[in-house]
Amino acid sequence: MNKFFIGRFVLQTKTPLAIHSGDRIVGRDTAIATDWNNLPYLPATAITGVWRSVLDYSDDLDEKTIEKWFGSSGKNESTASKFVITDGLMLDSKSCIHFGLLNDSSVNGDELYKKFSDVHRIKNRERTSINARGVSKNKAKFDTAILPVGLRFSFDVEAVIEDDEEDKLREMIQLLADRGFTLGSNTSNGFGAFSMIGFKHLCFDVSDISKKNDELNKFRLNRKPLDNIETDYITLNPEKSQKLESLVKLKLKGRDTWIIGSQTTKDNKNESYEESYLNWNKSNCFEGEKNRIVIMGSTIKGLILHRTLYHYLKLKNIFADDFFDNPDNKDTAYSFDLLETFGKDVIDSFIDLFGYATTQGNGSSAIAGKLVVPDVYLDSSRADITRTHNKIDRFSGGTIPTALFSEIRIYQPEFTIEVDILKKYQFKDSDIKVALKRTLLDIAEGYLPISTGSGRQAGITSAGNNYKLSELLE
Repeated sequence: MNKFFIGRFVLQTKTPLAIHSGDRIVGRDTAIATDWNNLPYLPATAITGVWRSVLDYSDDLDEKTIEKWFGSSGKNESTASKFVITDGLMLDSKSCIHFGLLNDSSVNGDELYKKFSDVHRIKNRERTSINARGVSKNKAKFDTAILPVGLRFSFDVEAVIEDDEEDKLREMIQLLADRGFTLGSNTSNGFGAFSMIGFKHLCFDVSDISKKNDELNKFRLNRKPLDNIETDYITLNPEKSQKLESLVKLKLKGRDTWIIGSQTTKDNKNESYEESYLNWNKSNCFEGEKNRIVIMGSTIKGLILHRTLYHYLKLKNIFADDFFDNPDNKDTAYSFDLLETFGKDVIDSFIDLFGYATTQGNGSSAIAGKLVVPDVYLDSSRADITRTHNKIDRFSGGTIPTALFSEIRIYQPEFTIEVDILKKYQFKDSDIKVALKRTLLDIAEGYLPISTGSGRQAGITSAGNNYKLSELLE
């Protein structure tokens, strides 16, 4: 006897989400993918593809079993998938789903729908490529359209299964709540992570379909997916991941004052970079946006890359003075150019771990890295200090009036940096593993500042002795 299964899932963005359409809008490099109502959505194909990729890392499922469930295509034989997966639709400000085409009054009448149906109100995160000296490249600024933390989506999974397959299906569904389930671009920089905040399901014998028809229709048409959610069928947010392995979790505390980023000003004073997130109350209603300071995962990962490169070259007894004394290297644009002495295999090993992206003319190429570093958020209830800096005239010894500036700094912030790596990853070069380990120790022991203004003693941190490196780095 076969069974029919249908499950409804509700995901909430835990980090910024960047699922792009491939198009560009005026003044921006990227555009968010939208559904028929011009609202952001999670494409069913993306959900399916990422779900299958997470299953590939599971120790309990082999490729043959995965193909049995998700289907396969080949020259001689093809099998269909058992699953039917719907697009992830964005929930409104009352955490309700709206099926089908909406009219303008329905969209404009909801605070969230009105905001996110306008592509020009969707925020960008600006980024800059870094050269071999650890500073920004000329003409290398780019932006990424992002959806904020706290946005909610709902989708369904349906399947016809055999009687003895429900336990296996439950194991597979559990991986949709895995923290390694990430969608969109820049996932190795921490984008696209979710919290599963809702799940409910029906499962019954196919022979009872006529009796269950009304219940099934009611389930499908229910617009309130967070009412009467189930918490005993699967674990909504498990700590252990099937896809990611933790290299280190560092609880850091600033030794002095901090400022991170320089893209925003307040009262003509530089302040740390902030992004908004959506705030929900206990009744699952939207209560507005709040701001908090962000240390970008790409910033941390860039620091780790450059310090790892430094330690690798140190292990090989190659130093910056020797390299940049050569006139041909003065305009070196990319960090990996420093590795040309060792050949393509070493460069490929770094790219395999950290990833690579480049744009040339109208084309671009990218390789996703295996190291994953999510964003870090600082508590908004923090102590701020204003520091004023002056540039000194070398002749008079006085301040230069046009060179005065002020910074709003955070006093001794506390935060946690997590560095993960894809499970089953094998380092292609043992010296890269040694260099990465030394880099993480540098962060933990306060030898690698994270924030802006490190030359003015900002950004120095320490983890004390409360950390442990993964055995993968041994």
